Amino acid sequence: MAINNISDAARNAMVDPLAVLHNGGSLEIHPTPFGTALAIITYGNPAFGGSAAGTATANAIAATTVAVAGVAALARWKESGGAVIMEGTVGTSGQDVIVNNTNFGLGDDVTTNSASITAPAS
Repeated sequence: MAINNISDAARNAMVDPLAVLHNGGSLEIHPTPFGTALAIITYGNPAFGGSAAGTATANAIAATTVAVAGVAALARWKESGGAVIMEGTVGTSGQDVIVNNTNFGLGDDVTTNSASITAPAS
């Protein structure tokens, strides 16, 4: 049986602790398989505002540059101490991290337009 109609309060209670783990942490963009990160995006502290309706939106994220050229395919979110929070995929659509172009050239700028964490309502 599926769980339906999760309250906003319950969704916020799931999202907020996850958002706090990102404080001062990073999002690493990798080729496949995981190897040297192509780019490392660093979150501020606090990384996210408080959640509402099960979604926390990231505070401003500083731009970075590509350190190693390659094709972006995987993402790894880390706490400030380096522990992995979660991993996901990178692509131009339908992935966990959406980029304009997966071909990362050495020295290219990497700008984050938005980021959010959402707990589903059902």
